[in-house]
Order: sequence, then C-alpha cells, then structure tokens
Amino acid sequence: MLKLTVLALGLGYVLALKPSHDWWHAEATLGSLGEVAQAADWKSAEQPGQWVKVERMFRDGSKQTWWAWEVQAGPYGPDKTERAVIATTDPVTLPDTSTGYLVTNLPAPGSPAAQQSSLVAASLEEVIRLYGLRMWIEQSRHSGQRDLRMVAVPSSKRSSHATTLATGLLCLLLLLVSPQSLSRLLSFG
Repeated sequence: MLKLTVLALGLGYVLALKPSHDWWHAEATLGSLGEVAQAADWKSAEQPGQWVKVERMFRDGSKQTWWAWEVQAGPYGPDKTERAVIATTDPVTLPDTSTGYLVTNLPAPGSPAAQQSSLVAASLEEVIRLYGLRMWIEQSRHSGQRDLRMVAVPSSKRSSHATTLATGLLCLLLLLVSPQSLSRLLSFG
C-alpha cells in the first residue's frame, strides 16, 4: 500500500526487502534476491566480479567499506522501472545484520529509464546512502523510545509515544519528498 501511494505521488523510494523476496521464474533459474546474492561471482576485493566497492561515511566521520551489486534478474535491472541492489559488508557470508536487499524506482545514471523519468538518477552509492538514512532514522526512533522509557512518568499521564512517532514520520516524509519539491519549499518566502 505504501509503495502504491509513493508511486501515485511521483516520488522516489528505496525499500528494503527480505532475501526471500521472489518473482515468477522458469524452473532451474534464479528466482529470489537471496539466490541471486548466493550465486554472485565474488572472488576477492581485488577481483570483485560485479560487486562495486562503496565507502559509507557515518555521522561521526568514520568510514566503512560496503559492497554493492546491481541485480539484473527477474523484474529488476538498471534499464527497467525498478532496480534491485544488494549491499553488504561481506559478499562471501552475506551477514544478516549488514546486508540489505533493496529495491528502488530511482533510475540508474545514463540509462534509458533516467532519460524518461521525472526522478533524479541515483548511483549505487546514492542508493546505499539513502538506505543508510533509513537505518539512521530507525536507530533514532529506538533511541527516542529508550529515552522516553527512562523518564519515570505514571502510565496514566503518558501520552503514549506520540512525539517519537511524529518525529519518525517527519523523517520518513522528508526522505520521500522529491528534490524538486524540497527546493521549492526551501526557496518559498
């Protein structure tokens, strides 16, 4: 439902999927993001195959090397309306805690989809950066919930966690606002 709403509004998105996310496929062909990731041709950092090295920068200034792969399987590809990206810290083991299976409608730079789309093209690095914002928002939301629990307020006087929810929704909306709309809002008045 959220995806349809975002599409109806003409906004770009980066969504995280489960590795079991699958599509219709012929027997004996790869049919899920997890299967595609397992079949990757990773040999080493010097011979990464189709994996692209991405340096993630964090708020504290630290960096971490991630590897991203633009999936070309099933309904996904850089020339299609949706792209799937697998991002991980370790292409060999694909750890659950640091592997993202992503889908986006942001077109690949230089692709035919980018020429036809009203959305701004996004490189692999940009898709990973946007995914990182999602994780940062979730961390902030969990931190806010923890902070709210630390305050000793009788349950009868608590206003639930409305402030945390409102902050999380605001952050989500800011991520969904197209760059053109955001620039219009910022230049208004």
